[in-house]
Amino acid sequence: MYPRQAKRFKIGTPYRDSDTIPSLEKNMSPAKRQCLVCDRTDQQVPLIQLLYGGQSYWICPQHFPILIHEPEQLAGKLPGVEQLAPHHHEQDDE
Repeated sequence: MYPRQAKRFKIGTPYRDSDTIPSLEKNMSPAKRQCLVCDRTDQQVPLIQLLYGGQSYWICPQHFPILIHEPEQLAGKLPGVEQLAPHHHEQDDE
């Protein structure tokens, strides 16, 4: 049996829903494609998809640093985020 070959994309070709990997589709819940923080949609800004707890969430690049550095600000918007520890840079400890 041969391993499945990954689907190839041309650089500059936009991503389409039909391009999703079938093995992941069953684990993804239907979620609105809008930023957790500012509610902008994928028609307005690029969005980064988060898979967490079997659910699919979206965040824009402008607010992605909040997830890394101040995740407590997402309380009430991202279930279980209270369990995440913020990242601290080494220079912050000086």
